[in-house]
Amino acid sequence: MKDGPKNFRELLARGGLIVAPSVYDGYSARLVEKAGFEMAATTGAGISNSLLGIDDIGVMGLSENVDHCRMLARTLSIPLTADADTGYGNALNAQAAARAFERAGVAAFHLEDQTFPKKCGHYDDKGVVPAAEMVQKLKAVRDALHDGNEPAWMAATTRPNLFLHEEWAIAISGDAVATAVQRATFKTGPRYHLERTITIKGAPVIEIYKRD
Repeated sequence: MKDGPKNFRELLARGGLIVAPSVYDGYSARLVEKAGFEMAATTGAGISNSLLGIDDIGVMGLSENVDHCRMLARTLSIPLTADADTGYGNALNAQAAARAFERAGVAAFHLEDQTFPKKCGHYDDKGVVPAAEMVQKLKAVRDALHDGNEPAWMAATTRPNLFLHEEWAIAISGDAVATAVQRATFKTGPRYHLERTITIKGAPVIEIYKRD
């Protein structure tokens, strides 16, 4: 979908919850759109399972993932987000992956902070890269995307939990990563401030940051 990034940002600006069912092939993508959903999301595990017949244990490569996402984005007239795994390596690899997903026509993609090769989030014994390394990866991705209609990018972390978007960030079980991202990733760009804290039994559980 050519205007996927633009349409995704319009959905975000509208506010409210966006339900984006996971898709992994042409049939599932068409069913999601036919059912009336405004957005769809690829599942890395689903693509690895259906395309390769292999568990989501880091076997699927960048080219296989991007090629499949390109087909799905072309199939749909609603925005599609992509599961970009870890960016397939270090900061330079993640930068190349970002450009590949941009060319594939996805509306957005997300990156994980797992070590490479990664495992499906449902598995035990996952490893994560140091926060500073993830910050450098996010900075490289930000620098890679410069087109006015570039896909949105998001970062999802396994431990500690942080969800970062261009306009806001959510830190689960508040952690220094949120501060690190605010300080380092956006050193020369936007800044975030803590807007709301959600507590359970008096303990902070979720911190919601808003871009200044």
